[in-house]
Amino acid sequence: MARLIIKSPYFKGGGFSGKNAAGYLRYIAARPRAERLGRHGLFGDEDTVDLEKAVTELGDYPGNIWTLIISLKREDAERLGYDNAKAWRNLLRTHRNEIAAAMNIPPSDFRWYAAFHDEGHHPHVHMMAWSVKPGQAYLNQEGIRKIKSELTRDIFQGELLRLYEQKRSSRDELVRQSRKALLELTKRMRSKFCDSPVLEAKMLELAKSLEVVKGKKVCGYL
Repeated sequence: MARLIIKSPYFKGGGFSGKNAAGYLRYIAARPRAERLGRHGLFGDEDTVDLEKAVTELGDYPGNIWTLIISLKREDAERLGYDNAKAWRNLLRTHRNEIAAAMNIPPSDFRWYAAFHDEGHHPHVHMMAWSVKPGQAYLNQEGIRKIKSELTRDIFQGELLRLYEQKRSSRDELVRQSRKALLELTKRMRSKFCDSPVLEAKMLELAKSLEVVKGKKVCGYL
């Protein structure tokens, strides 16, 4: 599990408004390593984003607009399929309501734009999010933790399933080997160094019980 935590997406958040927000939006949409989905790299709830209209929208907005940077290491992004704009767009669209909830925004009031930057060692997404009602949005560390948890679970779902399957297989093998060892020990007790029907019965009972207990309890018995 530590490996997954280390490779979890990285966020940093803050709020700004007006011309600064409009300039930042233009920057993330058109910088050299932004993957373009048409004439620029911007995407959101709609398939097509009018960049100039979006710049004007943010420039006229009187409230705070929050920014998130979501990043993976290059090798993780390539392995997990998050080395392209479409994958990130689908992910953010899927979880836009959870992100809105983490920012204390009703889904109907939530607005966002994002762009994928195919940076060398850390491909990442810049996301800008706000409410149509100025002053409504609020994002703290707990909100960032919730967003991170939602996206991490989705991004690493395949790896988590493989990890669980490996743990289940290891547990089952431990049970088989433990039961085999106990049965062998019982035979040795019967034929060589111990003649105790009571102890033999207890050992057989323990071996049988290992067929149904969890892996941690097997380790405890051993």
